[in-house]
Parts: sequence; structure tokens; C-alpha cells
Amino acid sequence: MERSATSEAKQAAPELPAVAPAKPIVLGPAAAILTLQRTAGNRAVGAVIDGQRRLARRINVGQAPLKRGLLQKMTPRELALGDADVSFSDHDEYERWRNGDERIAYWSEAKLMARLDPGVTYVLGENHASSTGTASDLVKALGTRRYRHEGMTEAPTSGRATQVLGGLAQGRGRSVLHDEAATGGNAGEDFLPKVLRGLAMTAPTNPVDRSAKKYVRVLDEITLRLVSWALLNAPQEVGAHFWEHRAAFHKLGLEIADRQLGGEKDVRSSLAGNVEWSPVDDTAPSFLKFRTEFTRWATAEIERTRNQEAYRAFESDYAPIGRDQANGEGSTGDYDHPATPESLFLKGATGDLMAAEKQRDFSMLQHIRQAAAVGDLVYGLGRLHLTRLRKLLADVPNVRAMTIDEFKDECRAKEKRAAASGKPVAE
Repeated sequence: MERSATSEAKQAAPELPAVAPAKPIVLGPAAAILTLQRTAGNRAVGAVIDGQRRLARRINVGQAPLKRGLLQKMTPRELALGDADVSFSDHDEYERWRNGDERIAYWSEAKLMARLDPGVTYVLGENHASSTGTASDLVKALGTRRYRHEGMTEAPTSGRATQVLGGLAQGRGRSVLHDEAATGGNAGEDFLPKVLRGLAMTAPTNPVDRSAKKYVRVLDEITLRLVSWALLNAPQEVGAHFWEHRAAFHKLGLEIADRQLGGEKDVRSSLAGNVEWSPVDDTAPSFLKFRTEFTRWATAEIERTRNQEAYRAFESDYAPIGRDQANGEGSTGDYDHPATPESLFLKGATGDLMAAEKQRDFSMLQHIRQAAAVGDLVYGLGRLHLTRLRKLLADVPNVRAMTIDEFKDECRAKEKRAAASGKPVAE
């Protein structure tokens, strides 16, 4: 008797018991090390473990050495710590640091842990050339884009060469902060006051011999860049002499800009070899006439566009201190001092230079107010600017103004408290 196909199929394929899904294999420390040895080799394993142990020895958390797994992945901040010894008040503060919190970072140039209180914009007066920690170094250590710096200048909003000058302004910011992605929101001051300061730092190559018809002398490459901004951006209102020779001045400004953007280290000969300070022949471009006309126009433009009420309040508490006065060598803070081309180099900061510095300081004060309003963490400026603005900054909400050395001392005090108490150091 034949069996049905259905019954044969049932006998050929008996049901199997259900199998539970396989559980992932979790390796303990010893097994994990063994696996790493097999894949990377004994030497690589030894290096990883040694790095973890050295890191644990250098970090204290709540008065105790750091406890961490031998194969726990190190973050970029931990890898960059080097041989520094640091302390954290508790494990939460340590985790915030290692995971990139913008308010706490190891500042390698200053050799300390920088801690910024919440809700505060730190205005730090510095020596821009210091090798022991500047505001720019601090910004890079924090990994933040919430900063402003006087080295970054607002690009002009009008003029023949706005696009060229805008690129130059951003280039200046990158040279200060080494940040290719820096934007205009990081600028620390306005365009015209900065350019006036650059023009004021020019003089004849031989300021003593007044009979000599010499070429233009500039102090440094940054000053020359500011001069090129003026040459490129001067409008028709600057005056008859500029407008008569505008082609020659524009050509010179573009040459300076092109050579500097091309990476040349010393472009000062570009100015000295093309435009005389005050040539005898009026048909030739005179840099003295250009500087006089541009300064007159730019000063009037600044006065026309500024908030007059804010400026009157600024003048009431402003401290007009010049460089020599700050160094104990007598006062150079008199803005009514007669300005001559010779005095700018023979007597230091007088006349046009101090007038330009005053306009820069007012501009910086407005940018600091803006920085505090949007919650920027750091504003960097020169120590002398801070000295002149300090009384005014005391009344700006959410701003703490100090020299960068005072800020370092504060950070060291916080580090000691973290090491000694094991309690939070910033509320």
C-alpha cells in the first residue's frame, strides 16, 4: 500500500528544538589583552598599557590618582597632555575636560589647566609676542570659536577693493590664531580706526633731515598691510590729490596685498621704492598728502557714524595713557599734541598715533560689549589697551577684565583648590 507524499515529507523533516540566539562574547581584561597581543603584537600592547599607566599617574581626581581601565580609549585631550600633572575636583569635572568642554582645558604654553567660570567673558590684556601663553593660545587650547581678538579686523563694507580687503582682514585673523575657519564674528575692532593707526606709524625714511625728499618708512609688515588697506579703500571724498593719483595708489596697494598674500616676509621695499614721502613735483604721488587727506576723511567718517551718547560716556572714564607713560617715562597721552611726521618716530606715541589709538579703544569697547552679549568666552587685546579701558570695563555686565598674567594666577589658584579639596572650583 502506497504512502501519501504528505506523510513521507513529515517523516523526512522532523522538527528541531528552538536554539536561543548566541550571546556576544565579552572579554575580561586578561582576555582582551591576549586578543590585542594576537592582533597587534606584544610591543604594541605594552605601549598602550604603559601610556594608560602614565596617564593615570599624572591625573588626580578628588585627591586620588585616576582609576581607569588599561585598554580604555584615550581622547585627543588625554593624548595631548604629554608629561603634565593635572588635578580635577571630581570625576564629573574630569569627564567634562576629557570630552572637550570649552571652559576647561590644559594650556600647554602656560603649563596650567585653564578654567573659565560660566556666564563670563574674559577680557585678557597680553603681550602678543609672549611665549608663555597668549589669548590666542588659550583659544586654541579650549577648542572654541566663541572668541574675539583685536588682531582680527572687521572688513570694510564699501569701497573699490572691498573683496580684496575682506580677504586680507581674514588673513590677518588667521595669522594671529592659525585658524583657517575664522569668521568675521571673531573680529575685535573696526576697520577705519585700525587703518588710521597704521598710517600714523609711517614717516620719511630719514625723519631728521627735513630737506631730504625720501621715501616712506614703515615700522613692520602689519603696519604696511594697514597702509595697503588705506590705499585700496580710499574713496573720492579723500581729496583731490588722492583722486588725481588714484591709479598709482591703487596699483601700489594691490602690489603690497598680492606680495604679502603670496607669503613674502618683507614687502616694505614695495612702498619705499614707489612713493616718495613728499616729492617736489606735485604731478607725482605724495604719501604725506595721501596720509593727510585719508586721515581727515576717515576721522570725519568715524565721528559721523558712531553713537555719540556712548562716546561721551566713554570719554568720561577713559584713561589716555601712551606707551612711554605706561613704562614710567613720562606722559604721551595728550591728544592735542601737535602731530608732525618727525615726532611719530622721535618721540613715540603722540599726535595722530594716540588719536587713532583712542578711536581703536572705543571700537574695542563696543566689540567687547557685543562679545559679552552673545556669550563669547575670550576677548584678547594688548596690555596697553586694557590699561586704558579697565575702568570702563568694570561696568560691562558679564565681563571680567584682567591681564593675562592675572588670569594665569587665578587658574593656578583653582588648580590648587581642586587638588586640595576635591570640590568644584567654579560654580
